Amino acid sequence: MVQLNGGVTLRSNIETTSQKGCKAQGIPPGPEGPYDNNNNRRLVTIRRLQNGVFREQQKTLTNRSPVSR
Repeated sequence: MVQLNGGVTLRSNIETTSQKGCKAQGIPPGPEGPYDNNNNRRLVTIRRLQNGVFREQQKTLTNRSPVSR
């Protein structure tokens, strides 16, 4: 359920999923401290989600292209 209306809904989805991921994994913070560790993990989850969204957009674009020709 991703709505691309200015990225508002997308951003809130990323926040909630990244926080859930941190709790679910339960990895203790490394020597760099809990703040950096959570930040790195959040960046990874955001990248993963953006890749998924990008793939979905590519699918729709490739599906539409033969019709437009």
